[in-house]
Amino acid sequence: MTITNIGTHSPSVDTQALENIYHQLEGLIRAHKHIEGQNDRAAAFALNNALYQANKELGLVLRAGA
Repeated sequence: MTITNIGTHSPSVDTQALENIYHQLEGLIRAHKHIEGQNDRAAAFALNNALYQANKELGLVLRAGA
């Protein structure tokens, strides 16, 4: 399934890939709430890396649909 933006270029984006990234981000938000206030630098670093990876994947999906 794809989402098509109406316009001159009409790019399509893979909605399954977007849904997977959305679920990754939901998990990361739960993880953030869990480590918030615990002053756990290792957990914060791991969370930051996971957010970076999800953002990178999102960029790839969006560029593929452009």
